[in-house]
Amino acid sequence: MDDSNRAPFSVWYRDRLKRAGYDLDRRGEQARVVRDSGIHQATVARLLKGDNVPDIPVLRQISEHLGHPLPEVLVAAGLLTTDDIDRVRNPRPITPMTTDDALDELGITDPADRSVVSAVINTVRQNRANDGADGAERAAE
Repeated sequence: MDDSNRAPFSVWYRDRLKRAGYDLDRRGEQARVVRDSGIHQATVARLLKGDNVPDIPVLRQISEHLGHPLPEVLVAAGLLTTDDIDRVRNPRPITPMTTDDALDELGITDPADRSVVSAVINTVRQNRANDGADGAERAAE
């Protein structure tokens, strides 16, 4: 079967095995993959045929066997995207929300309600600031 009829992960896996020195056209090479990787023979056979995408423990074994980072293998398997990986590696900085932003996010539009909730928020902020100062004083003692 040519690669155009295979599932994308199967094509990726075959290519990586070839790069690692396996000649899957040679007799006994699939058994060598099984032996070297520790992945069950039936699983390797299904992967090479393109019958399924493996679960994460098998993907971890593939990653370790081939020396590829697990995120790359997860992307090849279609479980993550490169954007997902980038978001994990480079998370957006968390910026503090203003009181008005919080009130807007909560859908509090009535001016009297906004005033009450703002007062509560300001009291909590002040208590936290005082607790931080008290904690620094206790640590200095």
